[in-house]
Amino acid sequence: MKKIYYKLFLLILIVQTQAIASSDVYKIKFKVNNEIITNYDIIKEENYLKALNKTLKEIDQNKIKKIASNSLIKEKIKKREIEKHYVVNYESNVIEPIIDNFIRELNLTSLDEFKDYLIAFDFTIDELREKLIVEQTWNKLIFDLYKDKIRINEDEIKSNLDKIESDKSNQKSFNLSEIVFIENDKENYKKKYNEIISSINKIGFKDTASIYSISASSKLGGSIGWVNQNQLSKIILDEIILLEATQVSKPILTPGGSIIIKVNEIKDVPFNEFNREEELAKIKLAEKNRQLNEFSVIHYKKVANKSYVENF
Repeated sequence: MKKIYYKLFLLILIVQTQAIASSDVYKIKFKVNNEIITNYDIIKEENYLKALNKTLKEIDQNKIKKIASNSLIKEKIKKREIEKHYVVNYESNVIEPIIDNFIRELNLTSLDEFKDYLIAFDFTIDELREKLIVEQTWNKLIFDLYKDKIRINEDEIKSNLDKIESDKSNQKSFNLSEIVFIENDKENYKKKYNEIISSINKIGFKDTASIYSISASSKLGGSIGWVNQNQLSKIILDEIILLEATQVSKPILTPGGSIIIKVNEIKDVPFNEFNREEELAKIKLAEKNRQLNEFSVIHYKKVANKSYVENF
C-alpha cells in the first residue's frame, strides 16, 4: 500500500511540476499597448534569431533573451502603426527574394530544405513570411508618408559628375555593410555602442547587423553592396576613404541614427568604365534610399515614444 501511495505522490508531483513549467512558459513578460508578449513568444523569437544567425549561440543566453524581447517589442509597435494605414496582405510574395537570399546564405539548395531547417528550430516558413511582410509593409508605409519630403539636389550631383569627367580620374568602389542604431541617452549610447562592438568581435559584423541594426538592410546582414565613392554622402565618404578592406568605421552621426560601416572590399573603377547616365541614376537612387532610411528611423522613434510598454 505504501508503494502505491509513493507512486501516486510521485505522479502528482510530476504533474504539478509540468503544470508550473507550462504556466511559466506562457507567463506574460511585456505588454505593448494592448498586446502581450509571453515567455513562449520570446522563446519563439530566440529560435527565429538563432535559425538565421548561426553564431548567436556564442552570445550569453540572457543577452539573447534581451535581444529577442526588444525585437518583439519593436515588431509589435511597427505592426500597430502599419494597421492604422493598411490591411496587411500576408499572402504577398514580395518577400520571396529575401527568402531566396536566406537559402543561399545558409548553403541550402531548395525551399523545402529551408522549411525543414526552420522546423528544426521550432519555426515555420509561414511565421518567417509574416515577419518579413511586416517589415516590407513598414517600408511601404514610410515611402507613402515621406515620399513628398525627399529632396535630391540634382544640380549638385551633376556638378560632381562634371568634375569627374573633367579630371578623367579613376573612382574607388566600396562593398559596404552597415549597422544603424539609435540611443538618445549619452550613457546608454556608449553602452549600446560597446555592446555592438563586442558582438562584432564575437560573432562577426553580418550576424551583429541582423540582430542590432534598425535599418532595412538588417535582413540582409547589413549588406549595402557595391557603391562608388561619388554615390556616398560626404560625411560617410570622409569616414571610410582611409579604411582598408575588412575594417570598421567609428559611429557616424546622422539625423536617422548612428551608422557603423564595414568596408568589405575595395576596387578601382577606371574612368573608361564611367557612364554618366548610369552614375546619375545610381546616385539619385542611393540618396533617395538614404533619406527614406532616415525617415524610417525618425518615424519609428516618434511612434515608439507614444507607445505604452510595460515590463512584468
